Amino acid sequence: LWLFNADSVPWVTMKPEDAMSSLVFGSYIYDLSSLEVTSDGRTAKFSFEGSSADDYKVKLDGNDYDLERYKQFYQALIKAPAEEICLTDEGIGRLMASVVLSYNNGKEKETVEFYETDENKVIIKKNGVTSFRCRSSFVEKALIPNILKLQGNEEFVTNW
Repeated sequence: LWLFNADSVPWVTMKPEDAMSSLVFGSYIYDLSSLEVTSDGRTAKFSFEGSSADDYKVKLDGNDYDLERYKQFYQALIKAPAEEICLTDEGIGRLMASVVLSYNNGKEKETVEFYETDENKVIIKKNGVTSFRCRSSFVEKALIPNILKLQGNEEFVTNW
């Protein structure tokens, strides 16, 4: 018979959420060759040239776009939280927003979709696989408004 102090065997009470990253997006800004965001029938397509701060150029829908403004948008985007592991489509509703990332480092294209549910949560699918849930406020108060603000000069929402 063995007796252990709970502090000496922390894995006994560990949950999968404790070991996973809390971020949906894990890509470095200079690894992207394109980024497409869609919501409510509106799509914004970013394309990139260069691989470092010295030579990086951004275009939005084929037009030159301010690099600093893009960085602000991207920083807000990657704050998408993976708050819970979700392996079921139970209660899934309409597609609220999607993000497609293409990489210049050989990594395969990645699609992240945010689906409405009945319980103030959003189901997040990565490459078609149901993966996470987060509060719907991220999509409703940050992601969708930020997509709409791309063409203007309003500050992006970073708190929801």
